[in-house]
Amino acid sequence: MEIYGRVRRAVRVEGKSQRAVAREFGLSRDTVRKMLQYAVPPGYQRQQPIKKPKLGPWLGVIDAILSDDKQRLVKQRHTAKRIFERLQEEHGFTGGYTIVKDYVRGEQLRTREMFVPLTHAPGEAQVDFGEALVVIAGVEQKAHYLAIVICRIQTIASSWRFRPRPRKPFFHPNDEDLSLGTPVEGHVRAFAYFGGVPTRILYDNTKIAVAKILGGEERKKTKAFSELQSYYLFTDKFGRPAKGNDKGKVEGLVGYSRRNFMVPIPHASSWEELNAHLEADCRKRRERRLRGHTETIGERFERDRAVLLPLPAAPYEACEKISARVSPLSLVRYRANDYSVPTEFPVIKTMDSFDFLAIPSLNKTMVLDLARCEFLARRENVLLLGNSGAGKTHIALALGLAACQRGHRVRFTTTAALVGELIEARDEKKLLRFQKQIASYELLIVDELGFVSLSKTGAELLFEMLSQRYGRGSTMITSNLLCGAPHNRFDVSSVLARS
Repeated sequence: MEIYGRVRRAVRVEGKSQRAVAREFGLSRDTVRKMLQYAVPPGYQRQQPIKKPKLGPWLGVIDAILSDDKQRLVKQRHTAKRIFERLQEEHGFTGGYTIVKDYVRGEQLRTREMFVPLTHAPGEAQVDFGEALVVIAGVEQKAHYLAIVICRIQTIASSWRFRPRPRKPFFHPNDEDLSLGTPVEGHVRAFAYFGGVPTRILYDNTKIAVAKILGGEERKKTKAFSELQSYYLFTDKFGRPAKGNDKGKVEGLVGYSRRNFMVPIPHASSWEELNAHLEADCRKRRERRLRGHTETIGERFERDRAVLLPLPAAPYEACEKISARVSPLSLVRYRANDYSVPTEFPVIKTMDSFDFLAIPSLNKTMVLDLARCEFLARRENVLLLGNSGAGKTHIALALGLAACQRGHRVRFTTTAALVGELIEARDEKKLLRFQKQIASYELLIVDELGFVSLSKTGAELLFEMLSQRYGRGSTMITSNLLCGAPHNRFDVSSVLARS
């Protein structure tokens, strides 16, 4: 390198000719000319690839093996030794192992995936899911949690997610698959925690958001995810399949959350308490100052909060919305499970709107005790007797509403309507099915018994239906028939006899 500089100086500064400098330093004039063209030696550059007379005919075979290996498990791919052996056994290769090994190593280096550090614009976020053991109400179980991280400042929001348990209106974490409504609820909670909506969110190809991968960056999104995106107006981006490094920020913070927020195993009396504990840990982390920064995570987040999209006036309703047909039992079917729906009463009446002072003879304490619906657990029956205008129907409707609010299956009907349905079911040879449906209600309210005279057939069908319900569910009857029994329970047969 020293003589390189001296030659260039002799020509450029001292003004000597190239011929004189070549003679002085004992160099070729072509060498001197090349030294003047480059400030530093450019190094040798091969103009043509190295010829491989022994390996050349088999390069296509080796390339095909390496290309096919890319679709195989990493631990079950060809080594250079195995390729060499196959060339000998299958193709009669007579060359040595070294040239095969050198070529395979060069091809693997040339096609190896390269990585570059990611940069993120303000307001961009990443989403991922993790799982951990928790103890809820004394029961240890595996639960899933959702993590959303604002990439540039690494502030994180975590929330537990659940799916419905059959025939119950609450959620539980220990099921094989995950419902759509619960991750959406995690998004809603995270946006409220941030006080805004990230401008763009990166996801993996989870079935919660992606219904089908169409190729490249095209995705067919699920209905629930599309509704969430339309409501909050953020843009989405989906990573490449099986490439966790596309969203390395949240991948790392999912593990951070598990190691720091959930060790030792968290104990809570309810999921809401656990979510509150998790949110407190997220807020506490804002006080940390990460390496290479002079501000805390919280201070940096407050500065960048302005780029977040504003929250809508009301949070999104995090549930899956489908259309379903209500059965005669006021049940709808969802994912092979039956759920009760509010029964359509003729009017909505409550105990708060009932005027007990207008009927001083009414036992208010007994009525309020019935409103607690404990008689349903004992499968007891209730008879409401009184003259017209005494408020029997009002009380029956209020008790039925109270039962619905406690999750019981309730049906309200008049005596005439019920008898008409029984006769119609008998004529259509569907009586047995209809009787089973009526028997499945936890509370059946039959209004106006005795107001309309019944035919013998109608009375017999009504008696049979009430007999089948006896001991299987509670029945409430309103009537203007006099009854000497001082208590509110009744014997079905005696009431029918009096009607």
